[in-house]
Amino acid sequence: MSIIRATSFLKILSIASFPVLLAGCFRRGDEVLPDNSPVSSLVSGTWILEKVVTPTKVLTGSQIGYSEKLVVSSVNGYVADQIYRDDTLFATNFRAGNIKPTQSAKLKTVLMHYRDGRKRFFKVTIVLREPTILQATQYLHELGGQADSIKYYYSQNWW
Repeated sequence: MSIIRATSFLKILSIASFPVLLAGCFRRGDEVLPDNSPVSSLVSGTWILEKVVTPTKVLTGSQIGYSEKLVVSSVNGYVADQIYRDDTLFATNFRAGNIKPTQSAKLKTVLMHYRDGRKRFFKVTIVLREPTILQATQYLHELGGQADSIKYYYSQNWW
C-alpha cells in the first residue's frame, strides 16, 4: 500500500471511528449532575467568544475579526443557540427535540444535535473563582473531520 493510500485510509478510519470512541466515553446514568439537572444545562446562558484555536494558530480579541456572543435559551418554545456577531443576530440554530444529547457529568461534555442534522460538541470547564469556560466545535454534519479541529472558547457572561 502506498503512503498516500495508507494516509487516506487512516483519515477515513479516524473519521469513521470517532463517534464510536466518543460514545465509549459516556456511561449510562452519567447524564445528570449531582443536583439532578442534565449536563446540557451547563451550556445554557450567555457566552462571549474569547479565543479561536485552529491547528496552525490561536486567535484572540481583535485577531478574530469580530466580537461574538452565543446565547443558549428558549426561542418560541424551542431551545436554540443564537449567535450574535458585532451585536447583530448572525445565526439561530435550533436543537433537535427528538434526539437526546449525548452527555457526561464526569467529563462535563455534551454532544448536541440540531434540527438540520448538524452536531456540536461542548466541553465545560468550571474553576472556582474564575469564569466558566465553554469549549465548542463548529456546527458539523460529521464529527472527526478537519473542521472538528477548530475550537471556539467562550467565557460565561453573567451581566
